[in-house]
Amino acid sequence: MDYYRHRTHRKKLKLTKFLRFSIVTGLFIGVVCFLGPLRHLFQGTPVSGLLHRGGPNGEAEASIGSNLRFWAYTEAEGTGGTEATTPVDGLSSAAAVGGDEVEAEPSGGVLATSDLDVEETLKLLGDGLPEPDAEQESSGQEAALADSGESEKAVIAAKPLLVDHVVKSGETLWDIARKYQVNLDTVIVANNFVDANRLRIGQKVRVPTQDGVFYHVQRGDSIWKIAQRFNVASTEIISTNGIDDPARLRIGQELFIPGMEAVRASRYVLVGPDGKLRRAFDRPVSGGWISSRFGPRGGRLHAGLDIAVPTGTIVRAAADGIVTFSGSNGGYGLLVRIDHGDGVETRYAHNSRLVVKAGQRVKRGQIIAYSGNTGNSTGPHLHFEIRLRGVAYDPLKYIR
Repeated sequence: MDYYRHRTHRKKLKLTKFLRFSIVTGLFIGVVCFLGPLRHLFQGTPVSGLLHRGGPNGEAEASIGSNLRFWAYTEAEGTGGTEATTPVDGLSSAAAVGGDEVEAEPSGGVLATSDLDVEETLKLLGDGLPEPDAEQESSGQEAALADSGESEKAVIAAKPLLVDHVVKSGETLWDIARKYQVNLDTVIVANNFVDANRLRIGQKVRVPTQDGVFYHVQRGDSIWKIAQRFNVASTEIISTNGIDDPARLRIGQELFIPGMEAVRASRYVLVGPDGKLRRAFDRPVSGGWISSRFGPRGGRLHAGLDIAVPTGTIVRAAADGIVTFSGSNGGYGLLVRIDHGDGVETRYAHNSRLVVKAGQRVKRGQIIAYSGNTGNSTGPHLHFEIRLRGVAYDPLKYIR
C-alpha cells in the first residue's frame, strides 16, 4: 500500500515541475515577443542604443539622413571578386540610384560609415551631381573621336609581322596555327608545305600574325595587278601596308596581302616572289608508278617524269593556263603544251587521244588527254614536264 502511495506522490511532483517549467518558458517567450515591437517606440532616444543594434559586427547601425543604411562589403567566396551581404531596409549594398550602380570596394565598408551626410551619400551613389556642360561634353566626344581616329590609323599602318616558330615535340601545324590565331592554310602557304604532317622537332615554321600572304613586288607589277592576282581589293592592300603613293612601287618591296582570298589564291601561284617555282602543281594522273625519274639517262637529260599508267588513263591539267600546242610532235607522240604565265609551261606526252585544242583556256584538274604509248615510248605511260623560262625542272619537287 505504501509502495503505491509513494509512486503516486512521485508522479504528482513530476507533473508540478513540468507545469512550472512550461509557465516560465511561456513568460520568457512572451517578454521576447513584446520587446521586439517595443524597441521601435524608443527610436531616436538613448534607449535605442540598447534595444536597436545592427551591422554584421554588432556596432550601432548607422542612420544617414532618411534612414539609408548599408552593410559593409565582404569578399564573395570562390569568385575572387567583391559581393555585398544581405541588404538592410530593402537597399542593396551596391545601391542603385538613377540606374547607376556603385561598384563594391575591395577594402570593404565604404558605404557603412556613419560620418556621411545625405548629400555626400548621394554624391557617392552618383545622384545629385551637376550635369556636364554641353560644350565640354561635345568637345570631349570630339577629342575621343580624334584619338580613336589616330589609333585606327596607327593600327592600319602597322603591317602584320612574320614570326619564326620553332617546332616542339608533339606539335602539329594545326597547333601552331591555333596558337597564333590564324588559318591553317595561312601557315601552309607561308612555308610552301606539301605535307602538313611532316614536321621535325626544331624545324622553323614561318607564321604571319594575320591571315594573308607576304608578297615581293616584281617587275611590271602595279597595285591593280597584284589585287587582281590575289582576288582582293586594292584599297585593302594600300591601307594594310600604309602606302602613300600607290603609283610608286619598288621592285622587291614587301607587301602584305590580307585575307583568306589571298591565301587561297597563293596556294596556286606557281612562281614565288623570289622568281622560283613553287610546289603548286597538281598531279596530272591518278595512280600508276614512276618508271623513270628526272635527270641523266642514256648519256643525256631526261627532262621529265615518266608515270606508268594503263592506256586510256585520264590526264588532267596541272594548273590553270592556255593550251599552246595539241597534236603530234615527233618523239613526244601526241603532245599537249600549256602556258601558265610567268614563263611557266607544262608538257604532257605519249598520249593516245587529245581532247583540247591550241588557244583553249583550261582550268586546274580539267581533262586534256588520255594516256597512251605514242612516239618514242617503250610502254604505256605519261611523260610530264615542268619548265620555267625554257629550263626543265624536276616535277617531283613541285607537285603538291
